[in-house]
Amino acid sequence: MTLEHAAVIDRMASILALLARGPTADDIASAPRIDRWEVMVSPGGAPVLWGYVTGHPRLGDCKLRTSRVIGMDRSAAWARTYGRWYALGMSRAASEPDAAPISATIDLHGFRPLRDNAGLARLMATFIARAQEEIQEHGA
Repeated sequence: MTLEHAAVIDRMASILALLARGPTADDIASAPRIDRWEVMVSPGGAPVLWGYVTGHPRLGDCKLRTSRVIGMDRSAAWARTYGRWYALGMSRAASEPDAAPISATIDLHGFRPLRDNAGLARLMATFIARAQEEIQEHGA
């Protein structure tokens, strides 16, 4: 295993440990907030959030697409991506119920909406299972 691969495995093990613990109040208080968000699936099958973020530590306030979503609790208003925790504001569907899907308004380069909660749960669970297998196989 290369040093780069070992670093990726270690990072994933750390992220999965954070996800298993769940976010603390401080995690959410310091997290960027994403509003008018939609769950989308990348051409490679990864769920991501598209929306308007405020308080991002590197990007500030802007429209963005997150890294892969690996955990999400809509009722507790948080999402965990590969990169960080997000505080969930109102979804695009809740804030703009009559709006056309984002995919109808801009070219998303192969991204497609995912409005099926069970489908999102399956994508996240499959990714986590594969990551755990990789972690176990390489002893992280």
